[in-house]
Amino acid sequence: MEASKYTTPDKLFNGETGKIHGVRFVESGNVQTFTSTVTVYPALFMGQQAYGVADFSSLEAVMKPLNIHGGALNLVAAVGAKIDFVAKRLNEAAMIRLETGAATYPV
Repeated sequence: MEASKYTTPDKLFNGETGKIHGVRFVESGNVQTFTSTVTVYPALFMGQQAYGVADFSSLEAVMKPLNIHGGALNLVAAVGAKIDFVAKRLNEAAMIRLETGAATYPV
C-alpha cells in the first residue's frame, strides 16, 4: 500500500514509503552501510512490543537573545530544547535484522 493511500496519513512515520503485508517501510538517512566484499545495507524489522519509550515530560526551552549570544555584530541568537526520554529494546525475539549486499559489476 502506498503511503498516500493510508486512511490516517497523520499517523505515518517520518520517511515512511509504504506498507505491504502489515510491514511498514521507513527510510532513514542515518543507516550506516558497511563493506565486506560488497556494500552491505542493514534493515531492521520490528514486531509489536519490540521496544518501549518512556517520556519523563521534563521539556525545558532555552533561549539566548542576540545581545547575550550574538557576538559583536549581534548576528546570532540561540534557541534550543532539552527533554528527558529513553528508548529501550524490550524483546529481541520481536526483531529481525536483514542484511542485503550490493555490488557494482562492469557492463
